[in-house]
Amino acid sequence: MAKNKLYLKSNRLADVLALIQVLAIDKEAHQRESELIAELQGNPKSANSWTEIAIEHRELFRFNEENQSKGKPPISLIARHVTEKENDIRVLPTEIIEQLFEIAIKLHDKEKERAERWKVWLPLLVAIITVVGSFYTQYTSNQNQAFLTHYEVELKPKQDSYANYMKAVAQSSHAAQANNSEQMVLSLDQAESSFYIFEPFLSSYDRDKIWKQYQQFKDLCYSVSQSDSLWKNQKKSTDSLSRYKNFFRTNLYTALFAQHKYNSFKKD
Repeated sequence: MAKNKLYLKSNRLADVLALIQVLAIDKEAHQRESELIAELQGNPKSANSWTEIAIEHRELFRFNEENQSKGKPPISLIARHVTEKENDIRVLPTEIIEQLFEIAIKLHDKEKERAERWKVWLPLLVAIITVVGSFYTQYTSNQNQAFLTHYEVELKPKQDSYANYMKAVAQSSHAAQANNSEQMVLSLDQAESSFYIFEPFLSSYDRDKIWKQYQQFKDLCYSVSQSDSLWKNQKKSTDSLSRYKNFFRTNLYTALFAQHKYNSFKKD
């Protein structure tokens, strides 16, 4: 445990106060570990030995390693070294002993207060986390709402009109090759109606380019439907119509759905 938290050990304050009493009142100012165990009727509850208590609390006790090495009592109370001798014995006045108790208790209380200081900030921390969580939830909700709005207002009309347009183009091609003029005209009208829906989402250049290609596709459908040579030559008409379908599929999709719209199509 950190040095500034020694008093927070379980039963540490009681052990310190007990050691103060023995070292302050006993006729012998210096004590051995065995003598302390006898006087205090056992080992301390917060450490392995009374020596450990003395070493960890240098603010009150002294541990003389030289005495220890010479077999002399090494543990003493600092205050007894600064009092005058009476009959060759250093005796601590009662008021000094009481002050030592107060010092130990104050040090304990100070460490406890410091250790629990974070609890003062806990309600504020909880409040901050709650507020941040609330903002995040609101932000996520706004983002989802923005996406839904974007989907409903822009993306869905694009998807539906694109799908209908491509479907109508394919149906127009099949009807032209089948010489089904009625179905061809209906499908071309549907393609044109779909164009008007996604037209606002296109740039000026893209809009003109797509419209121009659509008009050429429309003329080709009429030509295939009305020309015996093209109607009978299925491969030639299929290749011609497929080029337009591929153009729309590639360029129209890019213009409507590419993450970064091009200002204009690359020249074919």
